Amino acid sequence: MSKIIIPIAEAEPGGSLKDLYYKLAVIRTDIKKSTTDTEAIIEGLFKLSIAEVNSILVAGGEVYGYLMAIRAPKALFNAVVPDGLPNRLTFNGASKTFDSWLVPGAEVWLKDDDTEIILFTNPFAGNEASYLTGTEIKIIHSMPGVVAITVSSANAETAIGWTKL
Repeated sequence: MSKIIIPIAEAEPGGSLKDLYYKLAVIRTDIKKSTTDTEAIIEGLFKLSIAEVNSILVAGGEVYGYLMAIRAPKALFNAVVPDGLPNRLTFNGASKTFDSWLVPGAEVWLKDDDTEIILFTNPFAGNEASYLTGTEIKIIHSMPGVVAITVSSANAETAIGWTKL
């Protein structure tokens, strides 16, 4: 189950996420809604586009427990895991590379021509609580040649010409 936190001013009439909040929370009865003085919090099963996730982040919100995917050049395996991502350091404080950051059981695909990878945003192979947050996904997305994609796009892409590692 995903959790989305939106600054309350952005969910109210006149806010930048008013329409998205209406679509995700107001007209649905199958989700949990709560508010604080500063936040509108919704929990449930959502289908978000990359643009919707980004609009939540840009407005100062956050997305938790929402599985997405990353499409990147295979060279990402050798790149250093950037600041802001969990578990990026070894025991002695050295930075990990992506190939040592991903754990067995994480879903990773290699394009058959050996040029690209797709990895799902559950690098620690756990449940929703260990998925990368929207902000963490955006950190990876900002790396050269890397693109965040939806799970449905990743599944369609990997159907032919890719091998699961």
